[in-house]
Amino acid sequence: MNLPSHHSSHPSRFLAPLAVAFAAVAVIGCMLTQASAQLLVEMKLNKNLYVAYEPIIAEVTVSNRAGRDIVLGGPTGASWLNFDVASDQGESILPSGATPVAGSTVLGAGKSHTLTVSLGKYYALGKPRNYRVKASVYFAGTGQYIGARPQLFGVTEARLIWQQVVGIPRGKPEAGNYRHYSLLVFRDTERTLLYVRVRDQKSKRVLATYSLGRLIEVRDPQATIDGDNRLHVLFLGAPRTYSHKVINYGGETLLSDVYKDEPGSGSPQLMLSSSGKVQVAGGSIHDPALAAEAAAHAASPEGGGTGRIRNLSDRPEGLPLVGE
Repeated sequence: MNLPSHHSSHPSRFLAPLAVAFAAVAVIGCMLTQASAQLLVEMKLNKNLYVAYEPIIAEVTVSNRAGRDIVLGGPTGASWLNFDVASDQGESILPSGATPVAGSTVLGAGKSHTLTVSLGKYYALGKPRNYRVKASVYFAGTGQYIGARPQLFGVTEARLIWQQVVGIPRGKPEAGNYRHYSLLVFRDTERTLLYVRVRDQKSKRVLATYSLGRLIEVRDPQATIDGDNRLHVLFLGAPRTYSHKVINYGGETLLSDVYKDEPGSGSPQLMLSSSGKVQVAGGSIHDPALAAEAAAHAASPEGGGTGRIRNLSDRPEGLPLVGE
């Protein structure tokens, strides 16, 4: 007995929709390939290992290879730049609030446009672990996002060496609130760095974490609080060279001086006066710009020099060498 024709189980009834699906995928793949050929999206991070709450800076560059001017703009007025952030275990990291916004931009033929984004402002990346981030740019020509190569990075914690809680003085913004200052030491494969962190004591929100510079650990850093409750830090950053930093309650560096440990003057150290003023005693202040200017002047004809490095052949004839 034959079944009615409308119940036919001919394979073509199943292959036809499958062929349509494959064709659709092929069209989309072709569109993405064409879009990738017209837009080149690249992303790089400023490094691959960060101290917790340190700024994680992503630099995204979009290059126009379409042979004509194009407009970078997102769908329905949204941002044309998008980030996909996840842990190394594949757990998606959603934006903690607002997302990075890139407004419409005309990108000329053959031109490139670079945007820098501090990812920690938008994503919770303070937990020590490994992460993956991928940047994508919307291409209106195909209605698709073109992705850059994903980048991997790690977040770690540094070693705490000093901390103190201070109040914000009367008359200052946020007076009556408290700040937690801390100094941390981080060793990477090549050097040791000294970090400062400023946290709001009540909300526990980290206001700033960043490197103060290279640290030579033959002498412990010095830290003290002045009469305005600002943090002063003095540390050895190079042989016989000390850095003096002043940090305020918002985590901003207000002052950055360099001191030299001169023979006979003693090593630089922080001194707190009875009036609450902090000064550096010992050593001599060093201005690299002034030192470079003085060296250039000494080498110039006005300074008695020739303006160039002297060779051995420049010696006056008959002048003996040292030791002769």
